[in-house]
Amino acid sequence: MSGPVDPLLAAFEEAYGRPPQGVWHAPGRVNLIGEHTDYNDGLVLPFALAQGVSVAAARRDDGVLELRSLQAAADGRTVRVEELTPGAVDGWAAYPAGVAAVLREHGVGGASLLIDSDLPQGAGLASSAALECAVALALCQLHGVEIERAELARLAQRAEREFTGTPCGIMDQSAALLCTAGHALLLDCRSGLSSQVPLPLGEALSLLVVLRPEETVELLGQRLEALSAQAEETRARIRGATEQGVAWVFLVEEQYRLALLEAEMRFVTELRRDLARPDYVRQWEERFGSRP
Repeated sequence: MSGPVDPLLAAFEEAYGRPPQGVWHAPGRVNLIGEHTDYNDGLVLPFALAQGVSVAAARRDDGVLELRSLQAAADGRTVRVEELTPGAVDGWAAYPAGVAAVLREHGVGGASLLIDSDLPQGAGLASSAALECAVALALCQLHGVEIERAELARLAQRAEREFTGTPCGIMDQSAALLCTAGHALLLDCRSGLSSQVPLPLGEALSLLVVLRPEETVELLGQRLEALSAQAEETRARIRGATEQGVAWVFLVEEQYRLALLEAEMRFVTELRRDLARPDYVRQWEERFGSRP
């Protein structure tokens, strides 16, 4: 576990009048390859951040779920687990409530939870998935429920889809639960298969590189040229195989590769266009305090 554990322990005891039974943590993530492909069953390569969401928790045997957050101190919620349905809880609490509802089917019951996060919300670092997964780990351990982490990621994804209405893919939850230190997670979002890819960044490296919009546009242009070349090579292979009488069913892998390349090309094209708009850059600065 990492993060501000000691202050969270003290805050839990102050909020609930008893110490927590533990603190569970799930990290945020940065995705290296495959942005916007996880909900299209593509390949992704995220790695976990040191920053994430921590949950101090204690079991309750009366079926009551208490939800509090240090980031929303005035917005605590208390609900019965058996009464949780989509729409019963709104706002930030819908994420942990959804997890409790989904895990109810596996024998999870009530708990007192206090949540803390050092991930910026809305910055594309998967703070909602980190919240879901930290809560899932806490509830499962408190109630003695054993679920493989890959399946737990699926359950957390289901909770977000059903209780917040977000049509999310599986990448963020998988990164929060499956990433290991010093590695990126190569995940096939179609099959669910994954492997750890060494990522020798060094333990002391914590660096965010922010380019000026004009530099980013130039780099995106280079990326678009490379993608276009790869797509044309793939089309040529498909044409050649088709001319030789190869049935389409045997070209699924090439067709899949081409679809991913074309999807990324569309995304890069749209992003280049956005970055060239002064109002887009201004809105980014107002929201995140830095230039894209």
